[in-house]
Amino acid sequence: MNKLSLLTPNLQKYGDHPLYLQLFLFIKNEIETEKLLEDTRLPSIRNLADYLCLSRNTVDLAYQLLIQEDFIRSVKGSGFFVNKVHEHKKFSQGSIPSLNNPPIRYDLYHKAVDYNEFPYTTWNQIAKTNSLLSGSDDTHVMDPKGEIYLRKEIVKYLYSTRGLHCTPDQIVIGTSSTQLLQILLTLTNPMPHGDTVVYFEDPGYDVVRNFFIHQGFEIKPIRIEADGLCIEDLKMHQSNAFLYTSPSQQVPLGSIMSLSKRQALMKWAEQNQVYVIEDDYDCTFIYEHSPIPALQSFDQNEKVIYFGGFFRILCPEILCSYMVLPPHLLIKYNLTVATYSMPGISIHLQKQLYTFMSEGNLYKHTKKMKMIYQQKHKRINKLIEQHFGPAVNVIDTGAGTHLILELLTKGIEEEDELVRLAISSGIYIISTKKYRYRYIPENPQFLLHYGGLQMEELEGAIVLLKNVWSIEY
Repeated sequence: MNKLSLLTPNLQKYGDHPLYLQLFLFIKNEIETEKLLEDTRLPSIRNLADYLCLSRNTVDLAYQLLIQEDFIRSVKGSGFFVNKVHEHKKFSQGSIPSLNNPPIRYDLYHKAVDYNEFPYTTWNQIAKTNSLLSGSDDTHVMDPKGEIYLRKEIVKYLYSTRGLHCTPDQIVIGTSSTQLLQILLTLTNPMPHGDTVVYFEDPGYDVVRNFFIHQGFEIKPIRIEADGLCIEDLKMHQSNAFLYTSPSQQVPLGSIMSLSKRQALMKWAEQNQVYVIEDDYDCTFIYEHSPIPALQSFDQNEKVIYFGGFFRILCPEILCSYMVLPPHLLIKYNLTVATYSMPGISIHLQKQLYTFMSEGNLYKHTKKMKMIYQQKHKRINKLIEQHFGPAVNVIDTGAGTHLILELLTKGIEEEDELVRLAISSGIYIISTKKYRYRYIPENPQFLLHYGGLQMEELEGAIVLLKNVWSIEY
């Protein structure tokens, strides 16, 4: 049977839910009802977009949601495949919206970025100009690391914002962190040597954790403290392995690793020959203190692989991530991966990003968004204090575009029901459940992505949430 014929949803262009969410829910249901069986290969993003007459961004967003919820996986060079249903972290019916629910009025999960403030005019003008200049030249051979002009611009950006010292040759560009992680595993070749352990923050970024699990790695959870991961937990382990960490804005609790912990972590990594994967995905928007230099800037023994991207600064649809390879891994890359790999990101997008950055637009946009997000940050904290009072604990480090709302008046066993109540009332919200591995908090914890809401929407979202959860204060 044609793969495309398996996916023929009845999408409503002017329905209450966006098209990407409708597509996500349709495929999710097909998997849960076992109409799409384990290891079924899904159509490529381009083929499905063409078949359903949708934009590729719409299909890509639906696929990314499915990956995040562990319904499907992406396999480099092969495509997207359905995971086992019983491997999913079981969600209650209310943890993911149903098309039978009322329209989502306030999306506190997907809207981490304020799309209204994106400089569409500038971005589209750059695309138009580059298209006219490029003509129809099909003779250009793409660099497997990404185009040199964009890599040079990324080096400048990393030095000015994160204190990184690297060369353009060390930059490898890709579409996602999981694509780049696949390359990294090829370079470090851990399996033949038995290095199948990855130390992972708990709670931590579930997409990357699921990637390692599907690659056959054993997860060693490391607790999170107020100033970053627990160094004492790390000291209990002494085997060669990987460590995955997001020190500048921990996922999802938002803690920022202290300078002393960064130094202690690097000392431990050097003593135990551990590769540190530093995910600096959300290091840009810091409001209440000076940013701490990246772990990579402390690295004296070529043990840190730095990951970054632009989706949180610009918008998630701009699929451009990158990693910074240490010199000895760069040599391996040039001898192996460079002979067969391509970045996966179109040369047109690379040109567009380069021009956008080189003309100073990224700096201007970041500066503007920092002011806007800081105002929203102050506003939502004030609203939570005003309407929830002592009923909640706000886990917030004065950075990023989200915070954690811990409901002190409810038990952890009520978490799923509280999510269901919120979604059934038009508030899309999730708990920290999907990020947790062994960690279980005493009280329910919820992510509030406030960045994509407008200032005038913040109070409506908080008041409705208070009423839905029957918080008395």
